[in-house]
Amino acid sequence: MELSDLAGSVRPSCMDNNSIFDGLKTDMNYSQPLEQVVRETVAELLDRETSASRPGMLLGKVQSGKTRVFIGVIGHAFDQGFDIAVVLTKGTTALARQTVSRLQKEFRRARDNDQIMVHDVMRLPTRFNRWEAGRKLIVVCKKQKDNLRNLKALLTNETFRQEGRRVLFIDDEADYASVGFKRTSGEVTVATIAASIDELRQELRVGDRAPAFLQVTATPYSLYLQPETIEVGGKSYERVRPSFTKLVPVHSAYVGSEFFFDEEHLLHELGQSCFQPIEDADELSALKSEDGRRVKKSTVLTAKAVRTVRAAVVQFVVGASIRRLQATIAGERPAKYSFIVHTETGKPSHAWQVKLFDWVVDALRASQHEPMVQAFVQEAYDALASSVALANAAMPPLADVRRLFGEMIDAIKIEVVNSEKDVENMLDDEGQLRLTSPLNLFVGGQILDRGITIANLIGFFYGRNPKKFQQDTVLQHARLFGARPLLDLAVTRFYTTRAIRRVFGVIHEIDTALRDAFERGGQEGGVVFIQRDMQNQIIPCSPNKILLSSAVTLRPHRRVLPVGFNTCKPSRDTARKIKALDKAIDQETGTDVMRESKLLPVDMVVGWLRQIEETLEFDAGEGFDWDAMRAALDYLANKPRVQGMVHVLVRTERSIKRKRKQGAGWRYSNAPDTAQREGEIARELSAGQTPVLMLIRQEGTEDKGWNGCPFWWPVLMTPKQMKPVIVSTESTDLDSDDTEVDAD
Repeated sequence: MELSDLAGSVRPSCMDNNSIFDGLKTDMNYSQPLEQVVRETVAELLDRETSASRPGMLLGKVQSGKTRVFIGVIGHAFDQGFDIAVVLTKGTTALARQTVSRLQKEFRRARDNDQIMVHDVMRLPTRFNRWEAGRKLIVVCKKQKDNLRNLKALLTNETFRQEGRRVLFIDDEADYASVGFKRTSGEVTVATIAASIDELRQELRVGDRAPAFLQVTATPYSLYLQPETIEVGGKSYERVRPSFTKLVPVHSAYVGSEFFFDEEHLLHELGQSCFQPIEDADELSALKSEDGRRVKKSTVLTAKAVRTVRAAVVQFVVGASIRRLQATIAGERPAKYSFIVHTETGKPSHAWQVKLFDWVVDALRASQHEPMVQAFVQEAYDALASSVALANAAMPPLADVRRLFGEMIDAIKIEVVNSEKDVENMLDDEGQLRLTSPLNLFVGGQILDRGITIANLIGFFYGRNPKKFQQDTVLQHARLFGARPLLDLAVTRFYTTRAIRRVFGVIHEIDTALRDAFERGGQEGGVVFIQRDMQNQIIPCSPNKILLSSAVTLRPHRRVLPVGFNTCKPSRDTARKIKALDKAIDQETGTDVMRESKLLPVDMVVGWLRQIEETLEFDAGEGFDWDAMRAALDYLANKPRVQGMVHVLVRTERSIKRKRKQGAGWRYSNAPDTAQREGEIARELSAGQTPVLMLIRQEGTEDKGWNGCPFWWPVLMTPKQMKPVIVSTESTDLDSDDTEVDAD
């Protein structure tokens, strides 16, 4: 690239009074809250000194429209005197291309008016003339060494220095590559991208001000939740702490983690119906590599090892058929739909999965009129009908769905996406993954979740199960979030194990707790991380010590309780333990069925929880961290104004079913406390800082699905006046080898 010709600039004349941001507002239909965030963000960037270690921050949710906001920030920043915007993207060519396409589209008005140029830093013109050098410039740059080298050559050219042009760096998906550590030959080293960016910023100072720095993310844990000091290889590094934070408004059509994992969401029941458990762990093993002992082409419709895979394909076809029929009835053009399979990172596994799904599709096509396949379609139709009813929508007749099923089987296109080249070749003009057929099934690894947009996703088969989940990584895997029509949600299915789903639930709780803290204005220390140490003491800890699979999240007025268990089988030992618990609890609270609440010492209550734990057993794949629950109760009760006491509310003679029907499937019961009775009392008791523990004695009879012995079901209600708390009794270390590594 020859930049020596950049010897001057010619400023636009007739367009000086045209507001770039006003054009964006009109073209992109900005809401008032979104416009306000844009204006406030630019005002902060003008008012504050920002840097890679003290950046401005736009904090949004996954797939919630963060790009719309930072595009507005660029436009308004240009109106306020900035000349160059550098958009730093994740290190994939496909995402850089998608970002360039989006910027060119949204800034079309300003480009047509010759106010702005948009370029990929690796595809710059070989020469800029003086007139071109006078335009506002947007440069898209991957967070990668060669890209940064080209960026430095452009921005440190003498022309830009002489002009004194103001530069704004926008670090998109800021948790990725900008901040972090990597292992090289067994040694942990600090990632160099952030340092390179900051060095360049220092070279671009204008007077006493370096270029502004804004980071954009939905997963800010590596940014906000760092220890006070970071020491690697005997050296200390300054932690990154945002200079200011602006929350990206969530639009009305947004569907996020709360839809799938929050019991208090208005559409929670519909969200629950989307989850389809992979009950047999061997099914995920069957997706790793071909094994004729598990499944072969001739047994693909009957093999137990691929039962959920088979059901997923049928539900995808039936769900898409339902939506296309609904669209036809409404006089709309039927849409194309997508499905993602993301269980492995290795290319050999992807090749096997494509082969397996091809087998399933071929077998369904060949046997579509046979009773077995007809039964599959009936089962999928019934399950989806219950979800469609929850969405208050009309269900097309089964006969019409059966008729379309055969046509849609022929319309499935299965493609593997496990490299940047794959993605780049499959993007449409707007940078989204191209849907070329009515039904599109994509098999791939982590490349699928690196910011790539996949439209009309109604199926997600997820099985990534590392030893230690990294919160920001796993949350980005959830491609089900974004602007989603309600009718699409009614036929959407999320296939994973119950254990992985629990981790997603924990991540949702932590994400919500963090956002709540910022909404209350608590940027500094808004979330408390605690751990029980080897001496059984509750201590504060660094967030990077928290192991997500064992974490419990406490937010104001939230319930914490075990789910997915059964009683121990009847025995003298079990009967003795229950009798001892009955006696101890009765002695402190009375024997009435509806007892008054009592304020009791936390040590006594924690002891009861230990006894209760010994009487319950969890199903395979289920679990509950009793230590974390006890640690949480201990932490909440030992606040200065609480003085080690807990409100205890006891109820007896209850008989709840162990499992509840949910659509064509079932779910574990999770409400031994009645919201209108015990729940209301508990919320009143916990209106201050004192926690409440509800102890619900269940009869545990066999006709309700239990093992035929009574048991106590504990439910912790957190106090209203508290900071969000993340509690764990297991830890992970920064330099652990067990964190998730992607092989793509």
